[in-house]
Amino acid sequence: MKNYILLFLLVFVFSCKQKEKNITIPPKVEEETLEPDFKNTLKQEDSRFMDFTENDELAKRVGNFLKEDYLKSDINILMENDRKFQLAEVDLNNDGKKEIFINFMTPYFCGSGGCNILLLDSNFNVITKFTVMQIPLFLQKETTNNWKNLLIRSGEDFRQLVYKNGKYPSNPSVVKKYPYSPNAHDWVLFDDQFSPSKTYTF
Repeated sequence: MKNYILLFLLVFVFSCKQKEKNITIPPKVEEETLEPDFKNTLKQEDSRFMDFTENDELAKRVGNFLKEDYLKSDINILMENDRKFQLAEVDLNNDGKKEIFINFMTPYFCGSGGCNILLLDSNFNVITKFTVMQIPLFLQKETTNNWKNLLIRSGEDFRQLVYKNGKYPSNPSVVKKYPYSPNAHDWVLFDDQFSPSKTYTF
């Protein structure tokens, strides 16, 4: 009888060891095992902003330009909440260099008719200082004088801003009404739903 008990115990212990050998523990995956390029790809896909509105290095340069040049006389009276802007890089005249729209959307730069938008060339030279602009801004596929036409709502109507003599009209409210609405081919700028832009401070 003792022999049977001993044999049973040996069989039990042996079967338990076999089960332990068959257990496979999956390797621990840590974040550090991801390749750097893959991490960057994930970050880009995760961003909720349009790529042409998100450029931290450019935004820093724009911020310096605003403080030291364009808004130099205003900078000391601007409240912290007013020191915000959005940007959009686009090549308006197909010369391979991107122009820069700067959208000032804070109370200091806005009124009942809209807000100010600044258009710079790639060297930070001012092309047009827009006033009373109601975003979003639409870039049309059609061009005039080799520059894209702009479409903006003013009141209840749309106005087409055409490049002429080195600049666009600065006040859309004095431009004649445009008979058509934006279409699917137009490029939308500064729209929270269809073209969200990153907000920067200066």
